[in-house]
Amino acid sequence: MEIRRGGVSYTYQTLERLKKRFCGGLYLIIGADNIREIAGWKHAEKIFSLARIAVASRPPFPPLSKLQAYRRKMEPLPVRPLKISSTELRRALKAGKDVSAWIPKKALQIILKKGWYRY
Repeated sequence: MEIRRGGVSYTYQTLERLKKRFCGGLYLIIGADNIREIAGWKHAEKIFSLARIAVASRPPFPPLSKLQAYRRKMEPLPVRPLKISSTELRRALKAGKDVSAWIPKKALQIILKKGWYRY
């Protein structure tokens, strides 16, 4: 959706489009490393009104329970943490590195076929 749109893409815009397309409730999954930054994202208040924020723990960032200011608007997402961030994965994909240890085979096949993250 964002790739087809082209240009600068903001989370709130993507959520607005998804909300129109899929009338149900939305969840935005972010890593714990984004918690402190999300308040500075473009139209952050819209993000919180359009979706529940599910926060995946990621060491060395603090668990959601330790960040009182955000607890009412977010909920923890129990996941097995990987030792690589999504940013690092995108960089590795762009560089043509092997990421098969972190991405399921079928998902990786689609990513490579479509040429995603080669920007």
